[in-house]
This record gives sequence, structure tokens and C-alpha cells, in this order.
Amino acid sequence: MTHFVGRTHELTFLREAAGQARQGKPCTVVVEGEPGIGKSALVGRFAPELDGFTVLRAFGDSDSTEQPYGILQQFLAGVDEELLRRFPTLREPDGISAPPAAVGAQLVSLIGLLEAQRPLVSVIDDWQWADLLSLRALSFANQRLWADSVLAVRITRPDVDPARRRLLDGDGRARHLRLGALTPDEVTELALSLAPQARNHSGFALELHRRTQGHPLYLRTLLNENPVEALTGPADQAVVPASLRSAITSQLAGLPDATRSLLQALAVLATRARLAQVAQLAGLSDGVAALSPALSAGLVDWWPNDPTTPVAFRHELQREAVYSTTDPAHRQRLHAAAAPMLPRSASWRHRMAASAGFDAGLAAELEQEAAAEAERGRLELCATYLRWGSQLCPERDDRERMLLMAAVRLASGGRTGEVVAMMDTIADCSPSRLRTCALGSAYLFRGEGPRGIALLEQVLAETEPGHEDFVASLAATLMSGMLTWLGRGGEAVRMAERALAAPDAPSEIVTVAGYSRAAGTVHQLGAARGVERLLDLLPGTDTGELARIPLGAALRTVGRLTAAATTLESTATRIESGLNHFGVMLPHGYLAHTYVLLGRHQEAAPVIERGLALARERDQAVQYSGLHSAAAMIAAARGDWRTAEEEAALARRWCAALGNHEAQAVAAGTATAAVAHARGDAAGVLEALGPLRGRPAPPGRALNNELLWKPWLVEALIDTGDLDAAGAELSLLEQDLTATPALRPWLTGLAAALAEARGETAEAAHRYEQALSHPTGSDDQPLERALLEWRYGRLLATTGRHTESFARLDRARQRLAGLGAAAYLARLGRPEPQPGPAAAPKPSGAGSATAQPTAAGLLTDRERQIAEQVARGLSNAEVAHRLFITVKTVEYHLGRTYTKLGLANRRQLRDLMMPAR
Repeated sequence: MTHFVGRTHELTFLREAAGQARQGKPCTVVVEGEPGIGKSALVGRFAPELDGFTVLRAFGDSDSTEQPYGILQQFLAGVDEELLRRFPTLREPDGISAPPAAVGAQLVSLIGLLEAQRPLVSVIDDWQWADLLSLRALSFANQRLWADSVLAVRITRPDVDPARRRLLDGDGRARHLRLGALTPDEVTELALSLAPQARNHSGFALELHRRTQGHPLYLRTLLNENPVEALTGPADQAVVPASLRSAITSQLAGLPDATRSLLQALAVLATRARLAQVAQLAGLSDGVAALSPALSAGLVDWWPNDPTTPVAFRHELQREAVYSTTDPAHRQRLHAAAAPMLPRSASWRHRMAASAGFDAGLAAELEQEAAAEAERGRLELCATYLRWGSQLCPERDDRERMLLMAAVRLASGGRTGEVVAMMDTIADCSPSRLRTCALGSAYLFRGEGPRGIALLEQVLAETEPGHEDFVASLAATLMSGMLTWLGRGGEAVRMAERALAAPDAPSEIVTVAGYSRAAGTVHQLGAARGVERLLDLLPGTDTGELARIPLGAALRTVGRLTAAATTLESTATRIESGLNHFGVMLPHGYLAHTYVLLGRHQEAAPVIERGLALARERDQAVQYSGLHSAAAMIAAARGDWRTAEEEAALARRWCAALGNHEAQAVAAGTATAAVAHARGDAAGVLEALGPLRGRPAPPGRALNNELLWKPWLVEALIDTGDLDAAGAELSLLEQDLTATPALRPWLTGLAAALAEARGETAEAAHRYEQALSHPTGSDDQPLERALLEWRYGRLLATTGRHTESFARLDRARQRLAGLGAAAYLARLGRPEPQPGPAAAPKPSGAGSATAQPTAAGLLTDRERQIAEQVARGLSNAEVAHRLFITVKTVEYHLGRTYTKLGLANRRQLRDLMMPAR
């Protein structure tokens, strides 16, 4: 029997979290503390109270941190096989190979089905040793739970590496429970429960607390191993081991030989294992008999009612003590015997441990296995096998070659953090092309672009053109990406083509270089010519789906919005379904902005949500500014000023964090300008866009959203009376009209506003008519058209044409109502100052007090997001799929929406949320 004392506050904390989960409020609890402090014992004591919950549990261990999706596989082992058949990504015969976001998306659906039957608890013990792929997938899923009966318990030591710490903290919702030492009273209670005779020794428990500092595992070990009399004498005579490790070692010495053999086998396996398997490895015929003394000593736990009857050490410190005191030669024999008993992926570690020193043959096998994993696209596991193999190489050259190849494989997969972490190791290697490439990659990923480029150029200088190998193709690929980032399109294209020319280039090189070539083409030729070039180039090439992202961005820039949306939607769907994007720009930001231009705000919102989820999973901060910018535009048009300002602030924050790079600066400026524009604050628009006016526009203009912000700039200059500057900016925009005819009506409308401001009423009316006569088509921008109608209607009123004015203004109102653009509707409903030199800037708070439409004003962000998707005719399951959430979450928020709005069915919701345009 395991004696448990104290921890009253901690148990109450866990009970409250479970109660919250029962009520449909997902909760994550992080139980954190030093080794042996009682974290697992606390959760074990709490577990019997989880009556009515489905409990899925997984255990990390120090030897399986590199096992891909190992923790997740433990979870899935507790799920009904029939249910799992519905999720093919989670049941691949050779192991899960999809990226964590795609795995996480299926986990969300699986969790939804499980918790629909009963509340769910997921427990990960020893988080600090869990494999990163599992943690990324589980964290992705956990952050998508909004109204689900799920409690996630994470048990960890404080010394968690940064990558696992980031995943542990997730989206900031986790509640931390930090365990400290037992109090003197708790030590007394534990001592008396384990050794009742201690009542006869005054001061015994207090002295024991002083010597052990209240460490529970240390206390249990001493009390299980030593008679009370041996622990109660004077300090200089008491038999108290100096450390927990030595106490455990002393405890092992008193066990029967068969028990020690069983424990040694279990220590070598280093994970929960079937008792029969452990006994077989130990060479014992009766595992249960050998296990009994270990159970009595508190060293192991056994689950005899589990079908696999697993056994495990109660604590990793105990396993470490057993392992370290086992004769090295015997350890080797046990590892050698364990290897053939286990699956191939789990056998490598044992084969390595069984090897006496260097083993060139095993290193070669690991290198072959690494190549096979690279072919499957599992580059992180490929790098792991290469690192393991390097440790077995007898020759330094081979050792360094495998180590450096691990680094460049990680670099080719966009695993920037891992490459930077290897930087010192890379630098210590002997000079070689491989070292230069790996070091150049690390400098690029650390933000030292010029230094990284110089090293990669050196690699290419040492490679004869036409004879590119993997190292040269990787160097060219990384350089093409950096040159694209810098706007040097022609150089980027040449580098990408050199990478693609390498024979048998791996898929990640083809994919990333194909993307860089497409983006470089747009930068080099400009958006319009770049579109035509890519439309000719891409169908005949095998550079992958990601090359379509720059095409979609360029199509958006030239105003071919429907084609842009179709192109970007296809790639976004592929990535969400598991396509590895190797760290290149996601299409979601471009797609969201395209939807904003098309007035499809309700479709943009879930794209932003999914894009942020994918970017967080890959820790790609470069994606954030654009996505938050689109969110700010939607909220500003709606008149949701709090959300709009929060999103704009996030866009600015991430822009600053990334050094105010061109794309991020435009996103941040556009987001801030959108808020001011929706409020009618022309001076605020100029202030937000001021930094962008001084930046030279990149030739491609595909990635900098000029279509969004330049018209706002001209309009703001007109409204603040700076007509000469407005005319100059408008002239620059008109120079591109031959290449971007889709923009003509909006630029003509700006010319009309400028003429009106100059007092040229007849010319202004002519140009307004000209702009609005352009037929509405699939690429029409309803917000811009509504604002044109508004301006023209106002002009007509000043000239006495009141009937025509009313018709124009009424059409503008209808369009804005159809968009849900409450901020602009409010502006249309109040008197406007006459445009022109004498017009005063509007105050920054203008429009902030206007009421939103009833539906938008009453609903939370989550409720509105779901209601908009349902109103578009999507089923609950389709909404859940689009937003990466569970069906229960959809049902919960939809029910609240019906109650708030007094609705009875989906038809009424549709009529309210989507009035006729």
C-alpha cells in the first residue's frame, strides 16, 4: 500500500480543475516540482476521484525523447480500435508521419468524439522527456478546445528545455501547481504511517525532516530500508545515507537476487513494460514472485488488471540508481538481448548501448535508416539517427560528417531552432563544405543574414555549376529564400534554379526552392508580369504546391481576387491536410487579405484562426503580423474597436520583434490605418502609413499589400487637404494601370475625389460615374464600391440632385449592411465635412460611440465566428472542421447565440447574420 500524506491545497486545486472540465470549460494543469517531490504520487492519489472520466495516460522517459509520436501512441493505445479507424492519419501502418498540425487537427476531432461520451482526462507524466512531435500535436489540439469537457494534466520537472517549455505554457491558459517539500507535520504523519514504532522516539520526525529537507522519496526510501533505531541516534552516528541515490543503492542491496535481476532488466528497458517481457529479459521463470519484494520496497508499480500487466519504476531516480549500479558488462548483455524483443524503431538505442565503444557497422546501418526516414519526410528522426550514428564512428571524419549531415537535414526541413542549438558543435568540426553549409545555415537562422550568405556563397563557389550535390543544392535553396526575403528577385531565381538543377534533389529542396523561384520571379518581374510568367511556368514543373503561394499573392496584388482566392485556398487546404510546408510562408495571411478585399469577412475569420494555429505550432513568428492585420481590418469595419486595436497592436508588436522587415511593417501599418480609416480619422491614417511612404516599393509589389494601403493614403491626403501630395501618389498608382486593369475603377474613384476636393465638380461627377459604371463582377470590392457610392451621393446632394443622391447613398448603406460594416454605416449616418483644403482632420475617436448591429454587439468573438459560419449554410461538423474545434464547441456556442438573439433555428440566424446585399 502507498501511504499518501498532506497536499490538501494541491488536491483541492485538482478537484476544482476537474469540476471546471465537467462543466465544459477545458482546463490544463501543470504539476511541477523537483525529482522525487511527489508529483506523480499526487496525481495518482487524485486519479480515483475521476469517476465518470475517460483517462488517457502517457509516460515520458529519458531514453525515448527522440521516438517520433511515442507519447501520442501511448495515448492512442487507450482508444477503441473501431473509433480510431475513422482517423487514418493516426493509424499509419509504419507509424505517424504527418506534420504535427495535421495530426493535431485529427486529434481535435477524436477528442470531440471521446468527450461527447464522458469527460476526458489526459495525463502526461515526465513531460520533460516526451518527444517533441507528440507534444506539438497535443498542444495544437489542446489550444483548440473551447467548450469541451477536457482536463489536461502535465507533470514535469522545472528544468524543461525552451521548446518543451513553450509547448507546456501553450496559449497561456495553463494553471501551474508547484510542489514543494513536505512540512514537518506532514513528515511526522508519513513517518508514523510507515513506522508506527516511531511514536516512542521523541523528536524523530523533526530530525528526519531536518536531514532530508522534507523530500518525500528520500523519506520513503530511508523509512522502508532502515529500522527506526538506526535513524534516531545522534547525527554523527545515525545510519542516514548522504543522498537519495545512495539510499536507493543501499535499499537494493537487501533485495533477493531474482528481484534485483528483474529490476536491472526493467532499468535497461527504461519504460513501462509487460511483466512477462521484463522477466524474459531477466531470465526468470516467475516474474510475479520476483516482483513482490520490489513492490513492498516501494520501488515499482504494477498494474495487474491491465491486459498487458505493465510494470514500471515508481520514479526515474530509482531507475537511474538501479541502472548505474548494474555491472556494465551485464548491462551490455541486457541491452543486446532487449534489442530483438522490441520494434525496430525502439531497438536502435539498445543496440547502441550494447556496442562496446565504436561500431562502424552499426553506424552505417543508422545512416541507412536515416536516409530511409528522409525519404519518408521525417527529417527530425533522420537527424536523430545521424547524431546517434556519429557517436559510433571510429574515425573523426566520419563522425563529423554524420553530425554535420544531421544539421543540414534539419536545415532543409526548416527546423531553425534545432540548427541554431547545434551551432557550437558545428563550429568545432574540421573545415569542409558540409561544415560551411551547416554553419551558414545556422547564421541565417540566427538572424545574421550577411554572414550566413557569405558562407553559403563559399559552398557554391567550391561547387562546379552543373555538378550540384545535396550540400550545394541546400546552400542554393537557403540563399534563394534569403534573397527573396531581401527583395533581390533575380538573384533569388538564379539560386533556386541552381538548387533545382541538382540531380535527385530531395523533396524538401524541390519544394522550398520551387517556392523561392516563384516568389523571386514576382519580385524580379513585378506582380503583373510575374503572374503571367508563373501561369506559364508552374503547370509544367514539379516544384510542389507551395510555389502557388507567391502566384496567389501576385494575383491578389493585380486585382484578380477570385483567382487569387482559388489558388490560395487550394494550398491552404493541402497544408491543413498534412502537406509539409518546410517553414516557408503560409498562404493564410494572403488568403485572409484577399477575402477582406472581396468583402468575404465571414470566410476570412476562420482562415485567420487556422493560420495562427499553424504558425504557433511551427513557432513561425513571421506569419503573425499579416494575420493580425487582416483580423484588425475585419474588426474595424465591424466597429469592434477593442478587438481592432488589440489586433493592430499585435501586428505592430510582431513587426518590431522581427526588425521592421518590409512585409511586417506593411502589415502593421495597414492594421493601424484600417482602424483609423473605419473611424474616419484621416490624420490617423496618414500617421499609420507615414513610415511606409518612405520605403522604396519592392519591384514585385506582391507581398506588401499596396492594393490595401496606397488608396487609403491618397484618400487621407485628400481629406486632410494635401492635394498636391495626393495627386503625386495617385499618379504613381496610375502608372501601373496598364498592368493591373482590375484596379481601374478604384483609382478612377480616387481621381474623382481629388477633383471634388479641387472644386472641379463636373469633372468629379464624370469620374464618379465612370468608376461606378464598371460592372460588378467576381473581383469586385464591395467596401470600396460602397464608399465610392457614398462620396458620389454626397456630391450629388451638394449640387441639388437629391433623388439621385438618395439612391446612391441608399445603395451604399445596403452594401455596408451586407458586409456588416457597422463603423462605415455609422459614418454614413452623420454629416460629413466638405472635402478640400479647408477640411479639418477628424478626431481620432470619431465614430467610436456608434452602436454595432444587434447580433455583432451581443455575441462574443467565438460566438460570432461560429454564427457566421452556420449562417453561410455550413453544418456543425463542417464548422468544427474549418475552425479546428470540436462539434460540441460549435453546439455550445450556437446554443448561447440562439438564446442571446432570441432565435429558434438556423434560418432565422442566417436572415439576421447575412442580410441581402
